[in-house]
Amino acid sequence: MEIQKTLKRLESKENFDSLLAQYQPCFTEIDGFIEDLRLDNLNTEPALLSAQTKLTGLYGSLITVFKMMTAIKINMEAKMFVSMEEDYIRNNPGQKPLSAAKLEKMTTVEVGEYRTLRNVFEGYVLAAEKAIFTCQSNAKTLKNERIFNAVDQERYK
Repeated sequence: MEIQKTLKRLESKENFDSLLAQYQPCFTEIDGFIEDLRLDNLNTEPALLSAQTKLTGLYGSLITVFKMMTAIKINMEAKMFVSMEEDYIRNNPGQKPLSAAKLEKMTTVEVGEYRTLRNVFEGYVLAAEKAIFTCQSNAKTLKNERIFNAVDQERYK
């Protein structure tokens, strides 16, 4: 991933559709693993370990972009907050200043599309993370069952 290139793409709303299209294969693959877990189709150690490895790769593909989106959204909100406050004071001399709550709502509206895009990435990052944990846990359980079943059961009676 070229970080500078990705950062530039994230600065403009016009790039959001192409960014979503670029990562759609990752989203689709995560959806597939989630569906397999939901249907209990990943029920062998090799399948779980393979899914875990692939999900970790998908997580790695998304987390950096998600973190960049979060930082950009926060920075944009702060810049807009200050800019809107300054504009209001300049255009309304002597008037009561806008409340911080009002300014926050106004900036929230302005960054809505960024927040939505960030939330899509966050959802898939969290889904991949939870699926990784589930695969780890299920693989460990199957391994323990395999080991326990291989032990001479008569010895423990």
